[in-house]
Amino acid sequence: MSGEARQTQVVIYMDEARHYHAAPAYAAILNFLMHHGVASALATRGLAGFGPEHKMHSGDLLAASDHLPLRIEFVAETGQVPPLLPKLREMAGPQATIVLTPAERAEAPRAAPSPAGETAPAAPPAKIEGRAKLLRIYCSEHDRWQGQPLHLAILEALQSADAAGATIYRGIAGYGAHHQAHPEKFHGLGFGQDRPQMISVVDHEAKVRDILNRLEPMLNGALAVLSEVEVIRYGVAE
Repeated sequence: MSGEARQTQVVIYMDEARHYHAAPAYAAILNFLMHHGVASALATRGLAGFGPEHKMHSGDLLAASDHLPLRIEFVAETGQVPPLLPKLREMAGPQATIVLTPAERAEAPRAAPSPAGETAPAAPPAKIEGRAKLLRIYCSEHDRWQGQPLHLAILEALQSADAAGATIYRGIAGYGAHHQAHPEKFHGLGFGQDRPQMISVVDHEAKVRDILNRLEPMLNGALAVLSEVEVIRYGVAE
């Protein structure tokens, strides 16, 4: 990362029912970030949770609860973040929690090409303990790779690369590098199209760098971000 601007990941945990100037606060926050030069941002809804008041909130499709926990995340240059925080705190409300984590924009390592007709064998799976890397890939539900939804193609590639595990998160709103908003729309009990997606995987740094090299042709236009994490327990089925 020498010579590159340092990055910070910002995650805001808040109540979906929070409004700001008569509009949903998460929509106001996404609009604020978009107009202040943040390249992309994603809002996801939790299934259940509680906040400082210890009141449990859980969701039900039929009940359509609007008090579910909400998570908004974005990555920006470290120097860009402090001026944004006062307004973010105001919009998210006094019960919100804002977490800052050092991050880096992920780039695939430049590996020597394999001989024609050969592919590098996947490293054997290993138990993860201690320091590791968290890779997040942000894309849109409409993004495609060889005729397949990109998020599913990435998940299959991660499985083929023997990643320790991976999860796809579906956002309720967000925008990407082209600043095209992707809101969730409801039609009865159906959902709108082109929702933002996030794929998350945790593994050893060497494995994650190898995975990035394998995924590089697929990530055109997608944002990939790396963060350092510590794994305190990794369960393996016996």
